[in-house]
Amino acid sequence: MLHAAANSAFALGGCRFLLGLGEAGNWPGGVKAVAEWFPPKERAFAVGFFNAGSTTGAVIAPPLVTWIALQFGWRPAFVLTGALGFAWLAAWLLLYRAPEHHPRITAEELACLRAARNAEERPAESARWRDLFRYRQTWGLVLGRMLADPVWWFYVFWLPEYLKRERGFSLAMIGLFAWIPFLAADLGNLAGGWMSGRLIRRGRPVVRARTAVMCASAAAMLCGIPAVLVEGSAAAVALISCTTFAYSAWAANILSLPADLFPQGVVASVSGLSGTGAALGGMIFTLITGAVVDRFSYVPIFAAAGLMPLVAASIVVWGVRGR
Repeated sequence: MLHAAANSAFALGGCRFLLGLGEAGNWPGGVKAVAEWFPPKERAFAVGFFNAGSTTGAVIAPPLVTWIALQFGWRPAFVLTGALGFAWLAAWLLLYRAPEHHPRITAEELACLRAARNAEERPAESARWRDLFRYRQTWGLVLGRMLADPVWWFYVFWLPEYLKRERGFSLAMIGLFAWIPFLAADLGNLAGGWMSGRLIRRGRPVVRARTAVMCASAAAMLCGIPAVLVEGSAAAVALISCTTFAYSAWAANILSLPADLFPQGVVASVSGLSGTGAALGGMIFTLITGAVVDRFSYVPIFAAAGLMPLVAASIVVWGVRGR
């Protein structure tokens, strides 16, 4: 909400920093909550479901923020959308409980969760934070997200500017069409979680099921490369939507891997470390994007965004071997 009070680019950047600082805790906390509440065969779908919340917000934001900005100005747009966070906070504090303390959980459900937890018991439950860097699995997740997550942030941050600069969209047109790739991302979150859960139910080992879906999703993200080359704007948006669908299917599974690979006591820490890698990758790629677009065009950036997930998938497969 403080964005509305910014009077310079520096002040706006400071507000962006604070926004990222607060937002970052959502995903480690969410992954830990899913690890507490769901067995492996249901875990990726649950992660995809909660991760779909962020993409649902991205679906709602373009038409909503465009309408507010056109009617009242850009400052009220920040105030109104920022205030929504307090509604979420109230709901979370009211509703969330660990399974052992939830009044509506049945004895059978609690026994099922405990059995799944016992089956996954691994040593080093009390490992120190810095000890996590000794494990190849940690580096696989950190580096994998460092290369793949910038694809998502590229489309989140740069899609409106791309549509305006390269496709001639007005602000009103961006509001009408920029939500479509994020609706596809919503569906990808659910599809990615469902696919790995289905593979697990059919007997595929948990980690192999996750990486199989991730490799297929990384290959599908190549759709972003022709998106910058096609002539029609509709075809470009459709190809970008295929890419965001595939990225979200990827995300539902890589966000689940910390709970699959590590003991409960360090799940949130590993998830936070991988999120740090994602943030660093997104920051660097955003800086590169600005420089490349100013000097050349969007073509090299779309090409990089299509190829980076393939490298990320290879790193993750390397990291989770021999768990």
